[in-house]
Amino acid sequence: KFALQKVWEKEFFVDAIKQLKNSTDIAISDESIISVSMESKDKKLAAEIANFYLTNLDRMNAQLELTSAKPIVRILDIAKPAEKKCKPKIKLNILISGVIALLFSLILAFFRDFVTHNRNLQASSKK
Repeated sequence: KFALQKVWEKEFFVDAIKQLKNSTDIAISDESIISVSMESKDKKLAAEIANFYLTNLDRMNAQLELTSAKPIVRILDIAKPAEKKCKPKIKLNILISGVIALLFSLILAFFRDFVTHNRNLQASSKK
């Protein structure tokens, strides 16, 4: 339906399915709310795929409702294209990890110097 193999420029259908699996997040909260989110460069495509999941989930719910007295799944909101990017800021993450690594190495260097200095003091006091 979405020609994902062509959209994501994947040679094999299996690779497009893997991309879909990695881009889709389906979670169930403690309140039994199912959330479907989709990450893609094309916001409209992401919303359409999320809505496709919801439509099929609703159809499965209708089939299961025949055997149950209460609805098993109810759709609260339809998916809408994202208004802004929600990707991690890689440069900021690298900068933060660099600063943390620098601080950690400084603390480690001071600790090693402290231990060495104490050993030297103990050795000289025994003489």
